Amino acid sequence: MALLGRTGDSFSVPGDVVYKSDPSSVAQPNIDKNEAWDAALEGYFVPDEDEDEQTQGAQDQKLEEEELVLLGDAEQLSSQQKKVMLQLKEATQYSRLKLKQVNLSFSGASVYFFTPMRSDGTPMPSSVLKFDTKECVMDELEKTKTYGKLFGLTTPKVKDFQFLAGADPQEPASVMQIDLCGGIFGLPEFASAPPVHTFASVIEDELQSRQRKLDIMPVINEALERRMYYFTMSSRSVRVMNLATTYKLMRFVGHGVLNRAKEGAKRAEKSPALAAGFQHPVDVDDLDPDGSFMQELSGSRQTAKDFFKAFTGHEELLSQKFERKVVAGLFHNDLHG
Repeated sequence: MALLGRTGDSFSVPGDVVYKSDPSSVAQPNIDKNEAWDAALEGYFVPDEDEDEQTQGAQDQKLEEEELVLLGDAEQLSSQQKKVMLQLKEATQYSRLKLKQVNLSFSGASVYFFTPMRSDGTPMPSSVLKFDTKECVMDELEKTKTYGKLFGLTTPKVKDFQFLAGADPQEPASVMQIDLCGGIFGLPEFASAPPVHTFASVIEDELQSRQRKLDIMPVINEALERRMYYFTMSSRSVRVMNLATTYKLMRFVGHGVLNRAKEGAKRAEKSPALAAGFQHPVDVDDLDPDGSFMQELSGSRQTAKDFFKAFTGHEELLSQKFERKVVAGLFHNDLHG
């Protein structure tokens, strides 16, 4: 080791090791080992905590000076929801926040795509915000922690969550932020990114394709035989249930068959995605206009509407016939129906 700028007869360093210099050089007094140690440390700079706090304070002040701008569907949020959203870590780091309402939660929660943006308009990675009551958010946080691992690495992770102090327990003034799984939602930042296919999109694309390039059985086995099976069987019991009531047969016949046009229009007011399944086709008789398919199934030529109208007349009989002792397990509500 050498100390730059210092020459002399000898000097010592920590450890009591003495280095001799050229005898012809000008003699210098020995340097105390503590002084040498201090001199070595002068080459390092470790910021004080006070300086870190000053730097962070300057950043916070700069952010406060920038006007907060809420873009997109932010006006759909209540004042309480805006307050709790601004408590999220990402919301405190950016002055421009863009929201896009989704309305795809069967639980009744308000769902939004959330995209923080830099002051120059550069979008940062998007995520999903779910607004609900504190009780519901806490319940979903706990269930995600408990059951998420059963679905594998594709399960969205919880990034952040906040509860608004003093809010009415019945008011949806709590929020959880989760990963955005997939790039197929029409967001500009995902325009050039490869989409993340869902189980439903893979099956739909393959059924509509005539090329038959994909072997869908491994996909079905992975989604149902492994992931869903592990989740369902993780908590199970034997009980007596009325399957006709449990599966809501009459309700789905009414909504999905007999009143497709009405139900589709009602859902279209909330979201085109919710209405899509009711609009292809709008009228169920378009699937079998001459009744030939129904004749093959039922033995008599009739339209699908006529068949299912007669089916609804057997509701009491179905309730009696479909009472069974079954193994009941867990079921994810997003797969309802």
